[in-house]
Amino acid sequence: MSVNEVARLSAAACERIVALPVFAAARHVVVYAPIGNEVDPTGIVPTAMESGKMVYYPLPDSERVEFRRRGIGLRPNDGPGLPTDETLTASAHALLFVVPGVAFDPRGARLGRGHGWYDRAFLRYPGGVRLGLAYEFQLLGCLPEAPWDVRVHAVVTEARVIHAAPTTLACKENSR
Repeated sequence: MSVNEVARLSAAACERIVALPVFAAARHVVVYAPIGNEVDPTGIVPTAMESGKMVYYPLPDSERVEFRRRGIGLRPNDGPGLPTDETLTASAHALLFVVPGVAFDPRGARLGRGHGWYDRAFLRYPGGVRLGLAYEFQLLGCLPEAPWDVRVHAVVTEARVIHAAPTTLACKENSR
């Protein structure tokens, strides 16, 4: 994908997120720095910060991920500043996770990069709302799941918001 296409599709997906009631209700928002052509969540950061939300980014190590808050830039248009020493606590309320994935399915199953950082983090923040951020072409009919995988509550793309099906049943391999 071209840089312009990534920017256009990312902006459309971010517009959908900031219009969601869960975004309006959030006091703490976790986003990520995109790798390669991942959907870029940067478009939600100014809106979050302007409305007084605390924005956090993941800082993973080999076993787990911590979420560090970003400070506000020195000038209004600077955007988020450097990480502060403030780490997201397990007691944080009104928490929204915006997470990447290689693929998602309508049940909220997420295929990540294989480290399990987000799955382990979600267990530490059980009250957090989990939004997958993806391109429409990253939605598949059915993804395999391991017992430790934690589903997202919804998937947001440039075209729509898919609220995860409330089923815990596994899907059939051949369904699409």
